[in-house]
Amino acid sequence: MIQELLDKYIKDKQEERKDRVRSGKIKASSLGQCFRRQIWDREDKEVSNPIDARTLRVFQCGDIFHEFIQRMLPEHETEVTIEEDDVICRADIVTETEVQEIKSIHSNGFWHMHKEGYDIKTQKRNNIMQVCYPALKLKKLARLVFVSKDDLCIDEYTFDPKQWEDAINKELRTLRHWWETRKLPEARPRLYPQKDGSFNECKYCQFKTDCKEKEKENETV
Repeated sequence: MIQELLDKYIKDKQEERKDRVRSGKIKASSLGQCFRRQIWDREDKEVSNPIDARTLRVFQCGDIFHEFIQRMLPEHETEVTIEEDDVICRADIVTETEVQEIKSIHSNGFWHMHKEGYDIKTQKRNNIMQVCYPALKLKKLARLVFVSKDDLCIDEYTFDPKQWEDAINKELRTLRHWWETRKLPEARPRLYPQKDGSFNECKYCQFKTDCKEKEKENETV
């Protein structure tokens, strides 16, 4: 019964979000994803693989952690929108010196980050770009705050956004090229790198079925 109540609550919130008018802009939170995925998301294309109920509950749990931390800060420092002509971003926290993003993760993922050889700049490249974009615009430092949802352990990583400026600008140039030419980018996963050099992004993509169909069409041309 509790699960049904929770799922209904989350579903109602999802329906409310559907009614919002999309900005039609590049989302800084999507930087680092497959370019096709980003273009389809910007077009507000209907997803072929909606997020399942369990994953929505996980996301809701993440929202709770965000709100828990943000309640400790002045309201004007939280959920700050940074916007330019074709890019939009909502930063979790903006202080006098930093832009901060909160990332709640499962304890397995949290402690995996402590293993020898783990490279956060590779594994969390998209998260770094997400926080460095507004930090560049506001001329502040960037900080990622990882919270383990199971035991509330916290790790914080600070970045100089200027070191990521070239990568972010290259990402935006590429996205703008595909948007302006109205051509569909190739399907190339870029998130969740694996030991064999592959990427596991497609497994979690909400456009997975449509993308596979598009690839079949391309094979017959």
